[in-house]
Amino acid sequence: MPGAPVTVTAEADITSPHYPGDATTIIDGRHTLVLTPTEEKHMTDKHLLIHAYGETPDALSTALRVARNSAKELGPHVGIHIIVQGPGVEQLTADSSFAQEIRETAASDSIEVAACSNSMAAVGVDKSDLADSVESVPSAVAYLAERQWEGWAYVRF
Repeated sequence: MPGAPVTVTAEADITSPHYPGDATTIIDGRHTLVLTPTEEKHMTDKHLLIHAYGETPDALSTALRVARNSAKELGPHVGIHIIVQGPGVEQLTADSSFAQEIRETAASDSIEVAACSNSMAAVGVDKSDLADSVESVPSAVAYLAERQWEGWAYVRF
């Protein structure tokens, strides 16, 4: 059922810097990791990073359109993350003209939208100002670098 937590059981240790906290428990000598729907998106086989950088609405508009088109073409087993960096993070707020399009795009099981917290601080956007479907990452550059080191595909607009 979409949206329900998924339980993954493995014989070996399950450790990941991407899922901090005590999410692993021992049951009968086995490790069990319970994932939220958002964490489940990270468990796909392939990933695409879309880096939207800039001040104009064009970068975000293009990134949202490309994410939707890519999700259709690549299928549900490809996770797509749109990372917005720079003054464009202002377009990710709940009162932005993009709010409805962002909600519709992020409603896909395979697409996530996130704002760079450093960029948010630079332009005075608080996390509480973001549209409900938008997450944040501490540093866009660090997030993008870590994901590329893991083998994610990358495009920039």
